[in-house]
Amino acid sequence: MTTSGNYQKTDGNDHDKLHLSDDMSSTFAIVDICAGGDLLLHVEHYNNVQVYRVSMAVLRKASAYFDVLLDPNKFSEGAAVQKQLQELTRSHANVASVPTSDLPHVSISDCGQVPNAKISESAFKLFLNILHDSATSVCMPHTHSIAILALIADRFDATGPISLYVRNSGWKKKKARPEYNRNSDVHIELLRRQKLLIGLLLGFQDWVFQYSSELIYQGSEKWKSDLTDVEGEAPWWYLPNGVEGTYLKGLQAASKGQIDDFRGTISPS
Repeated sequence: MTTSGNYQKTDGNDHDKLHLSDDMSSTFAIVDICAGGDLLLHVEHYNNVQVYRVSMAVLRKASAYFDVLLDPNKFSEGAAVQKQLQELTRSHANVASVPTSDLPHVSISDCGQVPNAKISESAFKLFLNILHDSATSVCMPHTHSIAILALIADRFDATGPISLYVRNSGWKKKKARPEYNRNSDVHIELLRRQKLLIGLLLGFQDWVFQYSSELIYQGSEKWKSDLTDVEGEAPWWYLPNGVEGTYLKGLQAASKGQIDDFRGTISPS
């Protein structure tokens, strides 16, 4: 959904703020991803709402999802944004001089399979920062955070830039900090599954082979006890594209000494 004129700037110390003036009374801080950005991205995931100032050109180049959504010839969102920007260029010297409240905005209400309690402003902000600046520098995050980043990238069809960033950051070669300081079988498997999911989504074939083999050889607590309530059914407990079921077949293959042949059938999606 794209609308214009729904935001009104309000006073704020640390951030510009916007107020949805139609039928919503909440006030949201604007996160400046691109200071001269020409678009406001209103992201709502469950009850978590964030607003970002971004560059439409950058989003379209980095994300096939946004390229289609913001195409004025394909979706009403793109047509509405284009029309409003044309009007703004006639009344302002450049986009950077346009008041934030006058910028067009696009609303996103589905961030994909990111677990309810796990989506955070920092995860989506990092995603957008990477798209806008591949040299973005952050402290090495938890494996869990990279898994969330990969899920967001997959949702918006922007895995290429995120995969390249993770590779170039050297994160894969480092011993990433686990989110949990526990040594139980479930939490060891959690880290293994998160890395496998990252491998599947970001195209790290070496990780797909390594952690799929470990799951096959070590087994899964989920397969033993059907952990249906683990982490609100987070995607790493229900691996995509039928992979979870494939592993069960892999257990049979492994028991027959056919694991090398089986591993060759698994590749990143």
